[in-house]
Amino acid sequence: MKQAVNTSGINISTPITELENMLLTEQEKQQARNGFKIKIVLDVKDDGNAVSASDKAAIQQVLNGFTVGQYLKIDLYKIIGERSTEITETPEKIRIVIDVPASLRNAGSNKTRTFAHVR
Repeated sequence: MKQAVNTSGINISTPITELENMLLTEQEKQQARNGFKIKIVLDVKDDGNAVSASDKAAIQQVLNGFTVGQYLKIDLYKIIGERSTEITETPEKIRIVIDVPASLRNAGSNKTRTFAHVR
């Protein structure tokens, strides 16, 4: 199994064995042990143009002094053979690490910035 990300600086840091236990059935785990191709895919896209005005307004309500830097669409899938299944819930938390884009950092500045994530 492997993760694929189409936006640099974003990855799953949850160990692969934990992902397998959370996301695969016993039958799928056996298939993987037998060499069947199974992937866990993290698909991340810049979603700024697709966020609705009502969602943007809701986000503005909770910013508490922060400024929006980027809107992301994050999807998780498991691909077994030719079949792709979207994962919308997990029994445990999955840790995703998101690097702050260079465009949002203070290059060469003495200012300190604090970043937050709104879901």
